Amino acid sequence: MEHGIIPTSVNEFEKLAEEKMAKDKKHRALWCYISLGTGDKQTLEDSKAAFRRFRFQPRILTAKMERSTQTTLLGNPVSLPIGISPVAGYSSLHPYGATLAGKAAARAGAVMILGSVGNISLEDFAERVPSDGLYWAQTYLFRDKRNTLRLVRNAERLGFKALVVTVDSPVEHKGAGSNKETMDEYTRTVVETPAANIRYVNGKEREISPASLSEVWTEAYKEVFCCANWEDLSWLQSETKLPIILKGVLSGEFHFKNSFSIVC
Repeated sequence: MEHGIIPTSVNEFEKLAEEKMAKDKKHRALWCYISLGTGDKQTLEDSKAAFRRFRFQPRILTAKMERSTQTTLLGNPVSLPIGISPVAGYSSLHPYGATLAGKAAARAGAVMILGSVGNISLEDFAERVPSDGLYWAQTYLFRDKRNTLRLVRNAERLGFKALVVTVDSPVEHKGAGSNKETMDEYTRTVVETPAANIRYVNGKEREISPASLSEVWTEAYKEVFCCANWEDLSWLQSETKLPIILKGVLSGEFHFKNSFSIVC
């Protein structure tokens, strides 16, 4: 892409990112981890196809020259119905990656969902981003409920406006369509305090230690892979007044037993 040209589409942003990240081994490994799907990449292709089906619907004959994409999310105003999804590994790209993403979202008037198993705590994130931004906190129904409850209390105290609960991760996924060398290289980029929001592991308070180079998922990350059920969600709902959004609903045949917002 020519220098100085501002990308205007998702494909152009993706191409620009690939060009910048292909310059060295570390960032090539990160690019593989970020851009590739797992297995035959069917979910990745389905997601791209679903995104292409979305359209902005213009309002015609309104006698207005100015156009607006403003709307509301759970009663909070946003400049457009697009936000930043929860991901880990921000600091692998930039030491203050999550903070910069939060600042960008606030500046754009969009929602930022902060992932719970990244290397920045909710406290540090909230301290560094604009206080007038719209932030949601992602969480799992961790094996040890103390981890979930601790994150919820911090989210409430720090002004996060909703909880995004990931429900499609009862088992560990296979590596992101890449070989062991790529995954090992990715692991070497993980900072020394992964999963900053997870305090309890194997039933006891954990010690923060460097990430193992032999595997991406440390003992702390294994708290994620928990087979939760509706009773666990009901427990969470009883513990907070924040809106709860389910992330990872994989079937339209889902039977909703509680008043949860749904994000597929």
